Amino acid sequence: MADFDKFAHLIDKAEGGYQNNPADKVGNSNSRGELVGTNHGISAPVFEAHLGHPPTQREVQSMTHQQALQIYQDHYWTMIQGDQINNQLAANAIGDMTVNAEKVGIQLAHERLWLEGYKVDQSVT
Repeated sequence: MADFDKFAHLIDKAEGGYQNNPADKVGNSNSRGELVGTNHGISAPVFEAHLGHPPTQREVQSMTHQQALQIYQDHYWTMIQGDQINNQLAANAIGDMTVNAEKVGIQLAHERLWLEGYKVDQSVT
């Protein structure tokens, strides 16, 4: 079965630190429309869901590596049921797609796994 820690190692290589790109208002803005940025590759809306309130720019900037890993595990790895995928390369590819495409990525991953004969809990999408 695939291992989250191996996936996390790849995410660490791919995702950088804090940035605040005004051209990416969806990923960099909280639900109040405030431009707060992203950190460790975690978008403002995903961080907001994790915190339970609209994050401030300071909160996004202060996000720790450990918080980011927990979000990757809870928000992405669990949603794709990564621990149930028996091929690490496939799990990494699906996880990466999900990180970059959010819910659409999760739905596509579940559909593809279902087509390949895997039992997939569709209620998590």
